[in-house]
Amino acid sequence: MTMQELSLLARLAQASYAQLFGRMSRSDIETAVQREVGGFTVTQSQQFAAQQSVILQYNDDSAGSGGTGSSLSPTGNERIFACIA
Repeated sequence: MTMQELSLLARLAQASYAQLFGRMSRSDIETAVQREVGGFTVTQSQQFAAQQSVILQYNDDSAGSGGTGSSLSPTGNERIFACIA
């Protein structure tokens, strides 16, 4: 796996902490990923929103012991997911 692929996976993991939903506008995605503690910088959020769109985010509040589980389904990552599948 290349550094670019690892970097993308890290950004996707970080983005999964934001409140995202399908059919969000690019500017809404930028704002959402900046809001969270330790969120994206303005530049990072702009690049992320330009390259990704959200299909679905599922949050499972019953996961773990008092924690939350989250699953983010972005588009534009077919090559990455083929590498880790």
